[in-house]
Amino acid sequence: HPWGRRTAGQELRGCRGGGGALPPGDEFEGMIWAGYNAAALTRRLRPGVAALLASANELGGRIALATGHSQPSLGDHLVRLGIDHYFDEIVTAAEVARGKPAPDIFLLAAQRLGVASEECLVFEDSPHGCTAALAAGMTVIACPSTVTAHCDFPAGVRIVESLAHFSLPSLG
Repeated sequence: HPWGRRTAGQELRGCRGGGGALPPGDEFEGMIWAGYNAAALTRRLRPGVAALLASANELGGRIALATGHSQPSLGDHLVRLGIDHYFDEIVTAAEVARGKPAPDIFLLAAQRLGVASEECLVFEDSPHGCTAALAAGMTVIACPSTVTAHCDFPAGVRIVESLAHFSLPSLG
């Protein structure tokens, strides 16, 4: 159904320019998560992320992370990356009835921050995340990853190639 949880395999099947046929659903999903878990220990922040978080913090912004990852492993990654202290709230897909592209996770994040969804700025790297944030009434900036670079992003999002040269005051 349209707002049900989508797997990583379903997300990637919606992208264009992939490397050909994908393995069957469960097999492909297992490959994705096995690769994700192995790579997570060496994963680095994308360029500009730390500076963007620091800037939002300096400007007095409250920051939430709305993610499909589970809280225990996520916390370890945020600490390892040195950015755990920036987040006022962390909302995971396990806390909402419907995952992205439903707006639930973003609406809960705004509620926990105590702000109207219309006042929120969302940075996303996936089309389904962008769709969810737009459905929540939020402003969305998409910075596609190497995985989602060939995906079609919804109308209404601002797409940037990198956050390295992006600054929050540039939004004004």
